[in-house]
Amino acid sequence: MTDGTRLLCYVVLDHGAIADKVGEEAPTRVEDWRFLFDSVYGNDLVLDGDTDVTGFSSAYTREPLSARDMRDWVTATAQRVREYLPKRPRIVEIGCGTGLLLRELAPTSARYAVVDFSVSALERLRRSLHHLGLDQVEYHHAAADELPSTLRDFDAVVIAQATQYFPGENYLRRTLTGALNVVAPTGVVYADVRSLPLLETFHVSLETYQDNGLPAGEVLSAAGQRAAAEDELVVHPAFFRSFADAAGCQATVAPRLGRGAKELTAYRYDALLRLGTAVGPRSATPWRSWTGEGWSRRRLTEALNDGAAKDLALTGIPHPMLVEDLATHRRLTDECGLPGPVPPAGEPVLPADLCSLAAAHGLRVTLDCTRGPDDGTYDAWFTNVPGLLPPRLAPEPYSGPYTSDPVLGESLRQAFSEVVGRLQTALPVDRPPVTVIVADRPVSTASDAPNPAAPGCLRVTI
Repeated sequence: MTDGTRLLCYVVLDHGAIADKVGEEAPTRVEDWRFLFDSVYGNDLVLDGDTDVTGFSSAYTREPLSARDMRDWVTATAQRVREYLPKRPRIVEIGCGTGLLLRELAPTSARYAVVDFSVSALERLRRSLHHLGLDQVEYHHAAADELPSTLRDFDAVVIAQATQYFPGENYLRRTLTGALNVVAPTGVVYADVRSLPLLETFHVSLETYQDNGLPAGEVLSAAGQRAAAEDELVVHPAFFRSFADAAGCQATVAPRLGRGAKELTAYRYDALLRLGTAVGPRSATPWRSWTGEGWSRRRLTEALNDGAAKDLALTGIPHPMLVEDLATHRRLTDECGLPGPVPPAGEPVLPADLCSLAAAHGLRVTLDCTRGPDDGTYDAWFTNVPGLLPPRLAPEPYSGPYTSDPVLGESLRQAFSEVVGRLQTALPVDRPPVTVIVADRPVSTASDAPNPAAPGCLRVTI
């Protein structure tokens, strides 16, 4: 088929065969990551100053993330975890990496257990910490969903970024269930998680960062291909609410507190699980619309100074790191006549800035991002009453998938690459450009073809 300037090749994948392949490959996915990390951590250090950034690379530049960005990530993660810790906590960290978070939390911990499935990572960490005299650190070689039985009554289980390397939703459920069995009755399970509702906008931002001058349809198609073939686990915030209901525990989903790289901050969130159910009086204050009532940082500061914000609930606060990306995504979909995200209105404010404002006025602020996960907004509740619970806010209904499917994404990527490779070999060199598009059914005419600019449509020109 041709559109007058190039050949169009529509490929219908055998999803039944791919599903069978997924079933066969699912048990090996963890081993694939283990092999990769054993290789990465078996090599030389990648240093930025005195910070080891090995294994942390930017999705935008493919270069190692800067020491500044990694220190910001560590500080934001430690700040969130410490909200729930006693002075001399006992911590389990799943997925130690280069030990950046360990170096921040372990010195003040009574016991710090590191669990990692990579022998190379554990050995490298043990060597790098030898001179620090952290005798309270212990090392366990195990998978995340198979925590050693000797780990019991800890104050926190911390899963910092490791969730993205889990092979699927069931593995995540097993890991969280095991982690809840490890913590004491007053303990917390923390995870730093990639956001599923923002996945497509994230990939649009990656495509537009390259600034290749491509038309809107090409950008959306490439971003859709990236999202469909995502080989990391990306999770919807609704998953944690559902998991907590089934497990009989409390779930909190909050925006990250960092100020650094947006891929470590805006496109991720903090999920926390605590045993038991929430008890105590609940605030009766009504939720107020940040945008609808014209709130701004200046107006909020004035309210705090006047003492008028001792029990204030604000919803729909735009995250400044997401506003531009969501607006770009919407502009591209509008150009293609496709539905797109609704960029948030109103003055954006960093979550970290609200925390600083609250602390400066002797208040506590509770942040939440379960209601606006795909529009770049979050909610904030200020109070000075100890033990008071946030006002009730009905969750948005959600019926979609809770997570991406990393194994399926990898299988789709491999199948698509195989088709493209065979075409490149079979077709003559002196041919017009060929655009290969994955369709969900056989295509016989151009009018019958799916829109190749539609989000999620695998497409490449060779």
